[in-house]
Amino acid sequence: MDWLASTGLAVDRRERRVARLLRSGGDHGAGGELLLFDERGVVSYRRVDELFDAHDALWTGDELVVASTSRNSLLWLSPSGDVRRVWKAPGEGDAWHLNCLLLHDDRLLASAYGRFDWHRGWAHPGLTEGKGFVFDVETGEILLGALSCPHHPRVLDDHWLVCDSAAHAIRIFDMGGGEVARVSFDLWTRGLTWDDDYLYVGLSVHRLETPGRLAAIAVIDRRDLREVERVELPCREIYDLTFVPAHLISGMETGFRTNAMRAGDEDQYELFRAAGIAPERLWASSDPLPAAACRTRLVAHLPSSFRTGEPAEVAWRLQNDGGAVLASAEPFPVNVASRWFAEGGGLLSEGERSPLPRSLPPGEAAEGSLWVLPPAMPGTYVLRIAPVQERVQWFDDIEGENGFACLVEVAR
Repeated sequence: MDWLASTGLAVDRRERRVARLLRSGGDHGAGGELLLFDERGVVSYRRVDELFDAHDALWTGDELVVASTSRNSLLWLSPSGDVRRVWKAPGEGDAWHLNCLLLHDDRLLASAYGRFDWHRGWAHPGLTEGKGFVFDVETGEILLGALSCPHHPRVLDDHWLVCDSAAHAIRIFDMGGGEVARVSFDLWTRGLTWDDDYLYVGLSVHRLETPGRLAAIAVIDRRDLREVERVELPCREIYDLTFVPAHLISGMETGFRTNAMRAGDEDQYELFRAAGIAPERLWASSDPLPAAACRTRLVAHLPSSFRTGEPAEVAWRLQNDGGAVLASAEPFPVNVASRWFAEGGGLLSEGERSPLPRSLPPGEAAEGSLWVLPPAMPGTYVLRIAPVQERVQWFDDIEGENGFACLVEVAR
């Protein structure tokens, strides 16, 4: 979809919106960033200055809970991104490495690397092994312990599932905390979801090691916990996996391009900048093109004969030699069409329009075809084929070289 590094994705319960946290730095960063999407695209962008090293996002009703990891805190945000509440764990800086969130039986749960007192104390080799846990934020009760860099605690079929990341495993516990199964991998586990048949596990490459390897999604059969497929991704790390409804995916793909006219203008200006051309006018999606921008070369391939009342298909190739993008877009679309003239010069008829197959930037060419209906009476005629900007002008009326013209015999 895009290359924005993200550390949280949450669909609300009514599937009307999806929140996305962009990756942010620690205390020396510029604060966190929150994007909110609906089916049409971005609803809002909010810079959250109180959010540092953002991890995970979870809807609890109309509020969004996020982890401010380098401040050892959780923040409750309004949909507009205002901080309504803060919970802070003991310790300085990123002491616990608070990360992933879960709402279970109306209890807010979180995972952490361990109860350390100092900033990034967990980062020293060996100190996180078996120190991680999943806990109830309000009561402090530890529900799962003896984990190594845990992420994404989940509840499925009356069992706990958790990514035991540093152990490169998914661990499964009964609801009392007793381990009942473990699925081991060769990469860091982070990101966990499922459907009726499979578990989907995110596998990330160590960001400082293993050059050349890529992240992947492991597909695990829920019946026997056997890995049945591994889907490689074009990146090195996965933060989370979640199912998103199709209408919200469409909105995320649209992103900030909710205004089609603005997005089109931006694309066209970017195209001109890349080509090193100063545009005389953008394509025909707004104002009519000036005559100076209507410069083209058109080659048509005529059939061997024309007969009265029998339409014939004519292939054409059009090159844009002007300084504007040509497009078959309203309100003044550019099409290719034919006209028949009497040998003495009078206009007899206009033919059907053939839209351009794509927007045509300066210097580029496109090919297409159109159906041409000859006059009803046999004789010698002039056939002209050219671009026309509807409700504005024919290009070959400005200059004959912008189109194609030839004498044609029409037989009965």
